[in-house]
Amino acid sequence: LGISEAEAKKAHAAVRVAEITVRSCHIAAPFSGRVVGVMVNEHENVFPNDKLLSLLDDASLEIELVLPSTALSWLKRKASFKFAVDETRREYKAKVKEIGANVDPASQTVKVIGVFDKLPGEVLDGMSGTAQFPSVEP
Repeated sequence: LGISEAEAKKAHAAVRVAEITVRSCHIAAPFSGRVVGVMVNEHENVFPNDKLLSLLDDASLEIELVLPSTALSWLKRKASFKFAVDETRREYKAKVKEIGANVDPASQTVKVIGVFDKLPGEVLDGMSGTAQFPSVEP
């Protein structure tokens, strides 16, 4: 009877330790956003530094453009353009945020990053579209 009581106390203590451990478990993201992927399932054991979730910071979506390198003669940072999103069939105002530091020698293109003037709620990461820059007089 004494051995059984000791084993019961030991099991109860193990349950308390597990409850305390679970109570202190929480996931704090460095930003608010959307969950893109879940890498673990409920009741799975995880270890420190294991990836649990993949998050998307949708507070400031960027527009990735590939332009002909000849655009470097007129393209400037903060230049305005319209971005027509294929999926929404709408146009949105945007500005050039960054111009790539190099030209791809094979395709003679340069990477340009743009941002929306006002982030549209219906635009999601991964959507595609077409950039329309104002006419440039030579």
